[in-house]
Parts: sequence; C-alpha cells; structure tokens
Amino acid sequence: MFNKDLFKKIGEDVYVYRNFMSDEEADAVTLYLDRLGPEDYWQPHPEKRFKVKEEKGVKSLEEIRSRIQSLLDEGYYVGTNIHPHKLLNGTKRYAHSDKEEFVEASKASELYVDGEDFDYADGMDMGMYLFFNDFEGGEFYYEEQDIVYKPLKGDLLFHSPEDHCKHSTEEVLSEKYYAWPNHIYHMIKVPKGYVPSGHPLTNSMGR
Repeated sequence: MFNKDLFKKIGEDVYVYRNFMSDEEADAVTLYLDRLGPEDYWQPHPEKRFKVKEEKGVKSLEEIRSRIQSLLDEGYYVGTNIHPHKLLNGTKRYAHSDKEEFVEASKASELYVDGEDFDYADGMDMGMYLFFNDFEGGEFYYEEQDIVYKPLKGDLLFHSPEDHCKHSTEEVLSEKYYAWPNHIYHMIKVPKGYVPSGHPLTNSMGR
C-alpha cells in the first residue's frame, strides 16, 4: 500500500514518518493559519475543533499531497482536501476509529452487482495526519494497543482505520494545535446514483 521503509512502526498498523515536512514548510503553513480570522474557520461539532473553510484551503498542501502520493503503491490515493484543523487549548477528542466516516460507502459497495452501472467512492485504507506546529498535550492514545504517540512538528502519521487503531486525543495544553487529517484510499464501486452521506464520491474528481 505504501513504502514503509521511510516510516517507523510504533504499533500494529501505526506508522510515523518523522520530519516529513521541513521546519520551514511547517512554519509557513502555521503562519498562514495564524493569520486566518475566526470567520475563516467553521466548527463542525461541540468539540473545540475547527476546520479551515474550503476557499481558505492551504494551497502549499497540494505539493505536499503529491509528495505523500509518491509514497503510495499504484491504485492508492491521498484524499483531496487541503483544509487543516485547529484544536484549541483544553480540547480533547473522543475515542473513535477512522472508518466511521466511510462505513456507509463500504456498505453501499456490498450492494453493487457486477456488470451493472456504477459510481466510485472512497474505500478507506489508512487514516493520515500531518502536524504543523509543536504543542503541549494532544497525544494520540491507541486504547486497544495501550500506545501513546506524541506528535511533533513535521510528522506524517498513518494508521489503520479499523478498531485495533481506535484512538483518542489527550487534552491540548498549548494555545493551538494545527494538523491536517486526511485519508489513504482505493476506489470501490457503488450502485450508480448512490451517494454515501459519510463521504463524497470520487468519480467527479478525475480519478
């Protein structure tokens, strides 16, 4: 699925590529995000976690995304979003498996009958995070494996979306925590016209 030679394995299906981004690259993204006003973020749920609006996406992440893509085997892709998240002081994230957002698409693929018309959707293979600043707290805790991972600026993290990599985020102790959550996927067939609510179809993105 991806070139593991450049990653350190820190748990079952948990891998980190230290210093994937240079300090200069990460600092440039952080500076851009620091300059965004509250109106340039939206808050999707009660956790103090914000996502950059689509029109304010970080353009430099297109090149970073291409570099991540170069690590992947043929037939696997990096999600197209370029919208980092911002976690505020005091934020904790609940325990979850990354597959939760993609369950409906997976179930839809089971409804597809070979030979019928189809659309493509994302079949998730790995959760992905890239970290842009140093911060206190905010450790990832993989409860099924009793592993604690402390993100560092420039780290690229891959982990399985399955339950053995269920994870939570410890309380953020710094003023802010900037990260880019994304995913690694392959294309799966779903019945024509079926639109999974959990994640958009990818056939319109030129895959």
